[in-house]
Amino acid sequence: MRIGVVKTSRKATYVDPYAYSDDHYREDIIAQTAEFRFRICWDGTRSLLRERGIDPMQCLLISCDQGDDTNGLLVLPAGQFVDFDVRDNRATRTHERFTNWTPVEYSGREYEIAREIVTASDTRDFDSKVLEYFNTEWRDRDAPLPPVDRIWP
Repeated sequence: MRIGVVKTSRKATYVDPYAYSDDHYREDIIAQTAEFRFRICWDGTRSLLRERGIDPMQCLLISCDQGDDTNGLLVLPAGQFVDFDVRDNRATRTHERFTNWTPVEYSGREYEIAREIVTASDTRDFDSKVLEYFNTEWRDRDAPLPPVDRIWP
């Protein structure tokens, strides 16, 4: 649900229905990151990151789109953004290799907030909110994805 943000000009104060509040951005980052850090379907990607020397538990997931490959936007621990695609094994549905890994630059409030979170000296409060979100929304229903042949004959 989109929430309006109050903006003020010299002439009037109005609610911009197309803008998000900082709290909305944080909540979205928490939800995406909870899935990325803890859901079974992301195990393969977390392993691939560890192979690159990156701690996945210190990354944030900003977006995710499904297709032949899974596409996502990560914020790495030092605050860099990476657009990636990862291919999954059709039988196990485990992500097994990156097919794209492109460092990118983004500007905008959502990206500023994400960078502030990941580069903060103490992320314990954020990390506990991420775990709490997973425990509330996913823990009881998280399961491996079914093989592709069970979804699309």
